[in-house]
Amino acid sequence: MQAKYFTILVAILTLIYSCVSKEADKSSNIKQLKEEWTLYSKSVGDTFVISIQLPENYNSDSNKKYPTVYLLDANFYFPMMASVFREYEKAGLLPPLILVGIGYKSFELMDSLRQR
Repeated sequence: MQAKYFTILVAILTLIYSCVSKEADKSSNIKQLKEEWTLYSKSVGDTFVISIQLPENYNSDSNKKYPTVYLLDANFYFPMMASVFREYEKAGLLPPLILVGIGYKSFELMDSLRQR
């Protein structure tokens, strides 16, 4: 039953992502505040890739607090959700937020290690 809901969620997210214009993607990538690095976890004995997208106005007010969304399986979801969140922020459908993606070293490892 959970596989059915997961499939529906992926289909919805794919549909939303496909609606974002390519021109909007190009302009948002220029302004996009994104960082990426690796982090070793002693608990599981593995290295994870951490990706962060900051709101467009992040540097304009150093005292402002932003909600943070943590996204697992970021190898697959982060590029898509970063674009969707950025466009929704621009349209006023989401407040400015910090998106943190937690992924594996590679896409292939994501699928094999996520159920450990």
